[in-house]
Amino acid sequence: MLPLFLLLLKHIKQHPWRALSISFALQVLLIYLDYRYLQQGSLASSGVWQIVAVAQGSFLLTYQFYFILGGLAALYLQQARAFVLRHSKWMVGGFVLALAAVWVHFLLQVDVYHESLSYATSVLQPIMVFYSPVVIMLLGFLACRWASRTDQQGHPKGYRFWHILSDASFGIYLVHVFILTALLQWVVPFMPEAWPVALRVFLTWFLTAGGAAGISILLMKTPVLSHLVGRSAHWHSSWDANALHEWFSYPFHHPRKVEQERSGDAQHV
Repeated sequence: MLPLFLLLLKHIKQHPWRALSISFALQVLLIYLDYRYLQQGSLASSGVWQIVAVAQGSFLLTYQFYFILGGLAALYLQQARAFVLRHSKWMVGGFVLALAAVWVHFLLQVDVYHESLSYATSVLQPIMVFYSPVVIMLLGFLACRWASRTDQQGHPKGYRFWHILSDASFGIYLVHVFILTALLQWVVPFMPEAWPVALRVFLTWFLTAGGAAGISILLMKTPVLSHLVGRSAHWHSSWDANALHEWFSYPFHHPRKVEQERSGDAQHV
């Protein structure tokens, strides 16, 4: 699918705003139909639609707007960076309004329309199509602002930590659902009801995010298994104590030092 996606970007890159507008409208329409007829209606129990309903979370068109938004943002990275930095107040204000709208919408669904909690908290519902781009732009603004303040080596504050998480991010995305499912089944039901809901939610998030990050980083440093998280780790020719130490501490090395080590290995070969 990637070659086809790159080909699509090649054809729409000259008209980014038009492409985004069409993609956004299509996204709203698809999510509305999914939310109205597959998640709540009886269509999901008939024929081929039953298969579509089961696989909707991994269906390409379910997220097509976000793919196109990311692709165009990559092509126009400098313009996108300048835009979010120039409109920083709009980024923050828009997020606050969008968050308030999501909360009000949730309360209406539960208290007024008496919809089920699973239906009201569904990620695949129309309001999320409006909320998600606002969150994406806010995070983009925060990242651009963070990256604009660098030290003498040209690195932002906390560069090594965030660099490791960035490398592990794809693995975190893949792994977190397994950890969250296990926590919801085996841990959350046994949390004391006297604990505030906010505390239980935070602990669930923290254990999920921390566990997924830890597993992803471990896989990232493990030869062969590193491919499961989209990275490549190689076996060392000599498994002495120094090699083992290098293997376990590799992501924490300074990038310049790692590059020098790689250059030295290449010259040696």
